[in-house]
Amino acid sequence: MHMKQFSAAALALALTASLTAPAFASERPDGWTPADGARGALLISANPNAVTEKYRGVVTLNGTEIESVTYSKPIEGSWKTNDVVYAINELPGTPAGYVPMRLLCQATEKGSASWYKEENRSMFYLNGTMIYTNFDDNSIYIRDEDRNEVLQEGYSCYLRGGITYLPAEFLSTLDGITVNSYAEDGKEYFDVTIEIPGTPLQKLVGSIHDALEMSSGSEPAEWFGFMDIDISAFEELSGQIPMMNIRSDSVIIGKYAEGADKEAGKAALKAYQDAQIQSFEQYLAGPLEIAKNGQIVESADGKYVMLIMSADNDRAIQLFQEGIAQVEAGQSGARPR
Repeated sequence: MHMKQFSAAALALALTASLTAPAFASERPDGWTPADGARGALLISANPNAVTEKYRGVVTLNGTEIESVTYSKPIEGSWKTNDVVYAINELPGTPAGYVPMRLLCQATEKGSASWYKEENRSMFYLNGTMIYTNFDDNSIYIRDEDRNEVLQEGYSCYLRGGITYLPAEFLSTLDGITVNSYAEDGKEYFDVTIEIPGTPLQKLVGSIHDALEMSSGSEPAEWFGFMDIDISAFEELSGQIPMMNIRSDSVIIGKYAEGADKEAGKAALKAYQDAQIQSFEQYLAGPLEIAKNGQIVESADGKYVMLIMSADNDRAIQLFQEGIAQVEAGQSGARPR
């Protein structure tokens, strides 16, 4: 395939002539949510009465084409969820230069998506950046280090058939993300690259999280701070904990500080596990069982400790021990298999 770099303007000239205008509110399917797509069928697709053009983009993430993703969607009015499939060839069409955000976010452990109905906006987490879209004016914001929402001038989100899209050009401005966009044979191609950031410990957490296909999440430090739980026993603490309270699968790894009280460190991890057990005691038996079966294990050299709550703790512990051995041997670039 001959790959060419195109500007957003060139892509627009090449493709938008054959694409229809965005759907208005009257064309949206009943009960739609901008981040979640059309309700009803489990396969997210356009309202056939409103959308006539399918999405013509091909999206790859770190070299792998994303054809579809599956995520657990909460059922309104209950604690239950449905597994919902996003198939890219069933999404409604857009002008040139736009990428479907839930598809991209759900395809990586570094992403997640949420819809806030009362506020008429969505939130996307991608590789450490919080992105907000306001559907009152299609504006885009990112949250800075001071937790302020900063308007991204010159960029707009695009909403069609209940699907939220963001410009590829905007995504390329985010830390650790590049998007190579080009057009060929009547299609748009978006080659998205997300760098694996962080320390060797963070990369080990990511490899365990990825190998066990755990739910997308966030670093645990904010949770411990919010709960006022002392984590001073750790020189470094990294992990992935669910952002939505419908899953309990979590991995947290800490490196003990020199001379630290190791029992205090393990007590902090146990406090997180106990909080998850309490959270799910009245509903969702699956996450409750995972939380109850969580294990706290130390590395063979006693320098690290891990809390794992997953469907395959034995596999996670094996990866942990192998990974710590590699980290200590200075092989931080190797990912455990």
